[in-house]
Amino acid sequence: MERKGLNLVRMLYNCTLTLSYVLMEDIIEKLKILNYEEKFKPITRHYFATPNKNNQVEQFHSFIALVKWIVIDKLEAKDFTNHDQYDDPHTIATDLRKPYTNHY
Repeated sequence: MERKGLNLVRMLYNCTLTLSYVLMEDIIEKLKILNYEEKFKPITRHYFATPNKNNQVEQFHSFIALVKWIVIDKLEAKDFTNHDQYDDPHTIATDLRKPYTNHY
């Protein structure tokens, strides 16, 4: 029974990983429509799909920069709090949602 449970966990993990790659491909295509490559270096389909074991801080700040660009430049949200690299990630994530939820 334990082996079946382990196999199920592995299967769910693989499905989740595959889904994250598929979602990232869709996100990258949408970012290309927005011409993100004019402002950011191109990202691979797995850049945000899996944690960067070498530099999660860089990965997080790349994500924040992309979201901030979309919220401010593309959605034209005005009330956006600027953060630096030393701010709490939870605070940054919460503040990123504010203009988006207020915008619509």
